[in-house]
Amino acid sequence: NGTNGTNGTNGVANLSSWNVTVVPSNWNTGTPAGFYYVDVALDTISTAVATSGTVSVFKMGASTTTWLALPYTWYVDASDVFYWGYNYSPGHVRIDIQNASGNSFSFTGNEYFRIVVIPSTLRVANPTVNWNDYSNIEKFAGSIKVSNLQVTVKNH
Repeated sequence: NGTNGTNGTNGVANLSSWNVTVVPSNWNTGTPAGFYYVDVALDTISTAVATSGTVSVFKMGASTTTWLALPYTWYVDASDVFYWGYNYSPGHVRIDIQNASGNSFSFTGNEYFRIVVIPSTLRVANPTVNWNDYSNIEKFAGSIKVSNLQVTVKNH
């Protein structure tokens, strides 16, 4: 019988985080031209979360350690500007991208996202947490359990 180890950091109840990998074939073509989207089924977004909590979505940056908060504007050059965005409702998140020029484009690789679901009680009780900054959420929560999510594509 050895000595007990030190206790770990307590997690934050009801804070859930999901990794989402979107492969090129998952993207749906929308309107206007140059608009693409993917719908992600996520049962943890309840009616209560959708009406008084919040959902934050982050896109992996060029560095695999950087999470960029959506909405995000990506300036490729003067003629190619892309707007990443999202919206949510009970049971799902829609992630989208719009080419400002209206030109169509092709996805050449996977896109990686992290979705964080924050219930209203947690958001209201912690008004100083910047829920749009993933590193700030990590500092607040200590260790965040992140689950991987298979994208359920709804072709429209």
